Amino acid sequence: MTEVFLFDRLLTLGQKVRISRIARRWTQDDLAYEAGISQGIVSSLERDLKVHPAARKRILTALGLLNENSEDA
Repeated sequence: MTEVFLFDRLLTLGQKVRISRIARRWTQDDLAYEAGISQGIVSSLERDLKVHPAARKRILTALGLLNENSEDA
C-alpha cells in the first residue's frame, strides 16, 4: 500500500484526473457532463493548465477525488 501512496504523490493533479476518468471509462465529454462544465475545461485540467477553482472542485467531486480534508481544490 505504501508503494501506491508514493506513486500517487508523483502524479500531477491533471494526471490523477485523467487516470480516474479513464478508470471509469468516461470520455472527457462524460466527465464534463457529470461535473456540469465544458469539455474544454476538463481538457485544460488534464493538461495541468489553470482552471477556475470552482470548476476544479466540480471535476474532483464528480470523480470522487475530493474529500473534506483535501487541499487539491
